[in-house]
Amino acid sequence: MVYSYLGHLIDIVLINFTSLVLLATLFSLSSEFLKYGKTSTNKEAGKSKFKLDKIVSFLLKLQLPKSWFIHFYVISFICSSLFIIFLISLKNKSLVLGDETLDFLQKFIISPNSIQTPLPYDISLLVLFLNLIQASRRLYECYFNFKPNKFSKINVSHYVVGIFFYFAINVNILIKTIPNFIDESSIIEKKINSKTLFNLRIIFSILLFIIASIDQHINHVHLSKLVKYSIPRFGLFKLCCCAHYFDEILLYLSEFIILMTDRTAFVILVWVLVNLSVSSNETFKFYQKKSKEQGKKYTVRYRIIPLVY
Repeated sequence: MVYSYLGHLIDIVLINFTSLVLLATLFSLSSEFLKYGKTSTNKEAGKSKFKLDKIVSFLLKLQLPKSWFIHFYVISFICSSLFIIFLISLKNKSLVLGDETLDFLQKFIISPNSIQTPLPYDISLLVLFLNLIQASRRLYECYFNFKPNKFSKINVSHYVVGIFFYFAINVNILIKTIPNFIDESSIIEKKINSKTLFNLRIIFSILLFIIASIDQHINHVHLSKLVKYSIPRFGLFKLCCCAHYFDEILLYLSEFIILMTDRTAFVILVWVLVNLSVSSNETFKFYQKKSKEQGKKYTVRYRIIPLVY
């Protein structure tokens, strides 16, 4: 059993991010932080009656090119690749954790407190491979499908949160797998009990990940071919305005089902669900407004999850 200092920190940060997003939806000014691209106007900054107007208005002006979204996937690609190589090297004993490394782990990363069972090696490797596949696909889409407007911006807060998130989803797997490789003289008994990957839960999760990945790619290609800010009416977009966000939720749901007992995987899923649900609501209102301006009625009923929300 192992308690991870760094894993606990990741949980705390993501829980705080989630709480802030939920709180931001209660304030008309703060909600502007949740917008980017077509839904971001910054016009609401001067309409709020709250005392924090000046501070928030200043923060809203801290913007970066929207194309910098690609850095998220670069981070995830690098981390997942390096961590896969690192874990395989540990398993094959071509890399051994030295005394100094073990001492560092005990002081700053891992505690001997019996709180959570280490993640099985095979399961961890599978999730890192899924992260690598996701990052690779998104990098491909950024280079060959999306052509962001050079004037399109994102708030610096979106960028910082994104960098942290894509770093955290990979680091969480690594730090909770390493205890399997620590010998008897250290904080945990050396024991590598790999759970078989051939069971219904894992097979279902992999199939869900594949289906969601394919559908998200198709949706992203469709969005990239639309005239700027026009309303998508293809596939699941006929049921919900942000079908690509729904796919994203399914991707992290599949990883949660694989990990199941890992608390951080649940926190990650909740963060993705809350963050994208709030963003989809902004998109929904944008499409309603745009349709009204065109003298039409926006007929899509759901924002992100068909038949639910």
